[in-house]
Amino acid sequence: MDELGFRGAASRPGVPRWIPPAKGPSLAPVLLLAIGQPSLQLHLQVWVAAVVEVDDRPVSGGGLPDFWQSNISRVIHSVLSNPNIERILAVGDETKAARTLEVLERMSAQSPFRLAQRYGASTSTR
Repeated sequence: MDELGFRGAASRPGVPRWIPPAKGPSLAPVLLLAIGQPSLQLHLQVWVAAVVEVDDRPVSGGGLPDFWQSNISRVIHSVLSNPNIERILAVGDETKAARTLEVLERMSAQSPFRLAQRYGASTSTR
């Protein structure tokens, strides 16, 4: 592997391959919002920066918290953990994450400045 992380560039002919570092954010600009288990069978995980599995429906009835709140929290955490994420790709049955998608749509319509004000984040550009 050379100093840029390419394997095979100097040692053998062929197409050089970039091997990502073990730690650090992915270069992919997309977060995969996998709605329900079948969406993971598409094997898109290798093409995205991170995967957040969501399902708004409770597993059993009675007194459970709203899962959409946890889903939104995990999406925000993933996006804040990787500065390269610019888009969210939702894959799966939308009816199983209707509330999560509704909140994400509402949030995307607001300006970053307004979101920072609303959630108490710093709005300085320093």
